[in-house]
Amino acid sequence: MEINNVLEKVASLLDLPDDVVSEESSDEKCLNQLVLAFNNVLCEVAEEYLPFYKTEKLVSFGGKIAYADFSERVYKIKGLSDQTDKKVKFKQKAEYLEVAEDGEYEITYTYLPKEVEFGGTVDTPINLSERTMAYGVAGEFALITGRYDDSVNYDGRFSGAISASRRGVKERRLPYRRCL
Repeated sequence: MEINNVLEKVASLLDLPDDVVSEESSDEKCLNQLVLAFNNVLCEVAEEYLPFYKTEKLVSFGGKIAYADFSERVYKIKGLSDQTDKKVKFKQKAEYLEVAEDGEYEITYTYLPKEVEFGGTVDTPINLSERTMAYGVAGEFALITGRYDDSVNYDGRFSGAISASRRGVKERRLPYRRCL
């Protein structure tokens, strides 16, 4: 998912000037707040709604696997297995995982995504759409900037879209109707 696409949707939802979301932004403070809101919502999604899973093979030395050895910021360890695919017991410590013996292990875990800069991309779960993220970012940005009515509106839309994506249901969009 590209952050620029999401921020452009947010700008149109909140009626922000067209040139806010660009390399030569007319309002640098506003752009920075949009990027902050995007990163806040991304972490919220990863922590509470749609976990970001990863599986890696790592080697333990002295019965320890340091969190620094992981390619992502570890949030929760979901499982650990040895080379024969047997589940292995482990203890989570502040700086490392403790296992019974040295060797190579396959570790499945959830992680918190790294902060995304303007122009960057992030790998998200398949069922998380740009529109859902735009609702969340719009709600967060409106809260940051004191637009409380917009914040409540888009937070409600975000909650509905997230619960639909957790169930695997597409968001319903009513057809456009003209007034007579």
